[in-house]
Amino acid sequence: MIRNKMNFTVIFSRLCAAGLAILVIPFLFIACLFVTSCTNDDEPKDKTKDIIMSVSEEPGIMYDLFDSDKKYPMACMRVMDEDFPGEWRNLSMSAIEDFNYEIGHMYTLKVSRTILANPPADASAYTYKLLTVLEDRIWPEPKPDDNKIVVVREEDIPYADKCPYHIYDLYKVRLRPLSINRED
Repeated sequence: MIRNKMNFTVIFSRLCAAGLAILVIPFLFIACLFVTSCTNDDEPKDKTKDIIMSVSEEPGIMYDLFDSDKKYPMACMRVMDEDFPGEWRNLSMSAIEDFNYEIGHMYTLKVSRTILANPPADASAYTYKLLTVLEDRIWPEPKPDDNKIVVVREEDIPYADKCPYHIYDLYKVRLRPLSINRED
């Protein structure tokens, strides 16, 4: 370290003798500015967070950003997340990447939400990517059918119990002769 310091002082004293010290100090100052200004720490960065999101079984209705007259409604998902608890918000059907929404299904999802630092002017500042489906329920839940017949073989079909064959028995139907009473 002392050797490097001595070399610098020797070089600086020789430059001063040559009258170039006046040029070295501004050059060092400009070099320091370039080195410190080249970092990208000042640019805003996207923020990503994993959140739990509920998706309603009923679709909502939303309108395009440029449809000010509200002439063209679109079906959308209704979602609730931890940022807005208790409040259902509309989200387009394709807003969650890698997720296919089916009407009539109630979902609980784990998604990665990214808040864009520089969002596009005509799009949302949020992007969502599906991590896992925590729950998928059909709503309303189907009621269990206790009278359901499971048929594996033909012998499993309960013809005598379930088929009302006696209604269609043609031999039991008796035709009565038509009697016409005429008074002449």
